[in-house]
Order: sequence, then structure tokens, then C-alpha cells
Amino acid sequence: MKIKQSSFFLIVLLLMLVIMFLLYLLFSRPIGSVKLYEDLSIAKEYKDIEKLIDDEYIDQFRETDFKLLKNSMGKDSPNEINEYSIFKYNDKWILIEKSPGTKNNILNIKVLNEDNIKTLNQFLN
Repeated sequence: MKIKQSSFFLIVLLLMLVIMFLLYLLFSRPIGSVKLYEDLSIAKEYKDIEKLIDDEYIDQFRETDFKLLKNSMGKDSPNEINEYSIFKYNDKWILIEKSPGTKNNILNIKVLNEDNIKTLNQFLN
């Protein structure tokens, strides 16, 4: 009886450790820009990334855009992957550079003036 209880306890403990390890891998894996790069770099066809595009914007990204993107990316890895957030207010924008991945480590903050807003807005549109 003691052997069965010990075996059961050992199996449960082992299962808990495996589950904890898998959860650690799941939640410690970078998301955001790094994941986006991975998804784009392994995509062979437009349909591979079509699911990544928000339904509202699907008409703005065509198969020709995908081909241009893939040709631009080439076979090399990027030197750097950056991730930015823009907080838009009525009279100002705040541009925040953060570390790519799961943590929101702020690397840089810029409050944009009107000229910067116009330039960035032209670039983004």
C-alpha cells in the first residue's frame, strides 16, 4: 500500500513539474515584434500570414505586398527588432520604445511636437 501511494505521489509530482515547465516555456516566450518576425520569416505564402492581418485591414495588404515584404526581408536575420507604442492625444503624441518580448521595459520616450507628428503620420499612412 505504501509503495502505491509513493508511486502515485511521484507520478503526480512529475506531472506537476512537466506542466510547470511547459507553462514557463509558454509564458516566457517572447511575443509581439519577435513573434511577428518569426511568423513572417517562416511564411512561404500569403495565406500563411493572412490570419495575422486584422479583418478590418485585410484589403490594405495584398499578395503583392507579401512578396515585396519577403524579398525585402531576404534570408538574413535583422540586426535589431524594435517595438514601439504610440499614445495619441488631441494635441500631442507620445512615442514609447519598449523592449521586444513579454516585458514592457521602456527603452525610450519621446513627446512628439506638431512637426514630428505630421512626419510620422505621413510615414504611417
